[in-house]
Amino acid sequence: MFSRKQLEGLGLDKDLIDKVLDAHSADIGELKAQMDAMSAQVTQREEQIAQLQKESETRETEHAAQLHQLRVTAAVDAALTNVRAKNLRAARALLSLDGAEFDEDGSVKGLKEQLDGLMQADDSKFLFDAARTKKTSIIKGASPAQTGTEEADKAADLTKMSYEELVGYYETLDGRQ
Repeated sequence: MFSRKQLEGLGLDKDLIDKVLDAHSADIGELKAQMDAMSAQVTQREEQIAQLQKESETRETEHAAQLHQLRVTAAVDAALTNVRAKNLRAARALLSLDGAEFDEDGSVKGLKEQLDGLMQADDSKFLFDAARTKKTSIIKGASPAQTGTEEADKAADLTKMSYEELVGYYETLDGRQ
């Protein structure tokens, strides 16, 4: 960029110097307008970034609360199942779970005491089946070499027999050869 004095020092006349400086001022004006527009865009983008960060923090907080609620619900459902609640929804409605926190072992703090209270209270003990026991069903014949009858299963373990012993065993069962 040349100043008026530098252009006069080059021997240019005043009209030519004015034209050069006017053209130069117009270029500077355009560049300044572009710079102002870009500065406004940068400011706008910074505002968008700040807004998106705020929304992200809000969503993260909401997500953490939802995840905590899911963990509490799962832990409560597991505990209610373990104490043989007949109706999980009805039993869960009687529990105070606001601000529930977890112990080191992963259980909900104070849940055991609440469940014991519900199981003992006259107005809620009907929700729990204390007499019911867990039965494990054993399906006979589902494993190889099981016949489905107790005597036959106890009589011979077919998996430990040699071929000759198996042939002899089958011959004695049905009288087949």
